[in-house]
Amino acid sequence: MVAVGLWLIPPPLSAIGLEQIAQLGVDGLKSTAQEAGASTVESQIDKFCKPLRGAGNMVSKPIVAVALSETSNGTEWQRAYETAFNRSKIEILKFRTNQIKASNQDSLQSDTTNGQTEMKSQATIESASQAAASLVGLTVVASSVGTGENNQPSLGLCVIANRDLQDLIAKLARSPAEIKINPPAISPLDIVDSQTPQNLSKQFGIRLFSDPAGHPIIIAFGQAAVSYKGTSEPIRAKFRQVSATRAEAIADQQIAEYLAGEAIYSDQLLSSQLNEISTGDSSETQKTDTINKIASDLSSRVKVNLTGLSTVRRWTLPASKNAPEMIGIVRLWQPIE
Repeated sequence: MVAVGLWLIPPPLSAIGLEQIAQLGVDGLKSTAQEAGASTVESQIDKFCKPLRGAGNMVSKPIVAVALSETSNGTEWQRAYETAFNRSKIEILKFRTNQIKASNQDSLQSDTTNGQTEMKSQATIESASQAAASLVGLTVVASSVGTGENNQPSLGLCVIANRDLQDLIAKLARSPAEIKINPPAISPLDIVDSQTPQNLSKQFGIRLFSDPAGHPIIIAFGQAAVSYKGTSEPIRAKFRQVSATRAEAIADQQIAEYLAGEAIYSDQLLSSQLNEISTGDSSETQKTDTINKIASDLSSRVKVNLTGLSTVRRWTLPASKNAPEMIGIVRLWQPIE
């Protein structure tokens, strides 16, 4: 069982645009190396996200979520990431659904006639549908793993959702050449190339960056354990290749789902399911299980059939006393070469 805690940080008064998100991603890559082993995962992620805190809550402003997830033995990081990322979706959905419902209900009368009740019910469903759009382009800007405050192996994420990211996904599907993002001073690919396997093992999810020409690029991180415990090096090499293939598939699937977000979250059936999660009375565990199932269903529907994918880094982290050998793959999607 993976335990999860999450809190929402009120969005800042000034909007965070694509350039700021790309720079935050670069800062997140660098901070993992600087903070490694320095403190708890909670304090590492909180330190990174602290400058993003503010007091605004306008619909058009970004939502910054911090998700924490514990594992039982420190060997299930990919699963912990998926649970934390999905948990952040639940909280963002609840936040945005309540926000939109409050706005929509201002236009409804407070009487309880049958017609009015039906209108309110429909408004609730429409609120969930609108809130689901907030999940399009949901982007990780920092991640870390280590020891949590409960002295358990823990993973932390900082994710951002906002209107600019939603618009970006729509444009990437139709006219990527029109998108320009000023490149950061330090190339994110150079940072990835310079990181140790230990530091890269702390990276999860999707990052948005830009190439030197200002065109958007997407980087995804995947990793898988090598389960072989024998001493035959030829057999171990085969197991390593299987793990590398799994890690690559994980990264590619994340990119495919990220780019398909506009189609995914406009699905009416999905909106109904998300409405139940964001407004229902089920327990947090049940909600987490439900959104994990939705995420699994989406993965089976989204097929990886993209051009412009390439591997920019493969890393190996040797086995330790408490963890197996890990193989990681960093994948790049570049719509314009």
